[in-house]
Amino acid sequence: MFVEMEVQDTWARIVGSLARAEQTDDEQQMSLSKKLRHADRSATRAGGGHATIIVVERPTRTSATIEWRDSTNCYYGAQLWRLVRARKSGVCALSGEPISRGDEIFKPCGRTGAVNADAMIRTSAMRACPAQ
Repeated sequence: MFVEMEVQDTWARIVGSLARAEQTDDEQQMSLSKKLRHADRSATRAGGGHATIIVVERPTRTSATIEWRDSTNCYYGAQLWRLVRARKSGVCALSGEPISRGDEIFKPCGRTGAVNADAMIRTSAMRACPAQ
């Protein structure tokens, strides 16, 4: 049974590779790029991202400068985050704790196209993490 599943998975990968080979290089690159952005945002929302997060500076009580490193997708060396209320439930990128709609959180501001635009950090996690 296990061997049969493995053969089917291998076959599915081969067929998928052949189908992708028919696309132009630009189509393949665009498709892969969209999939990576979607996968990364989904992982960040679920708290399963692979980001390294460093609080660089806390200029005010309601703002923070964050260094966000994700070896698979992006790097933001000095990203400004602001204190806001969560518009939806999620997971804290620093602590992994759940976030409820309406909680006070920090979110990236400005760049709406940022890969981590949906990321959130609980205020308690931000207070517990001193600026470096």
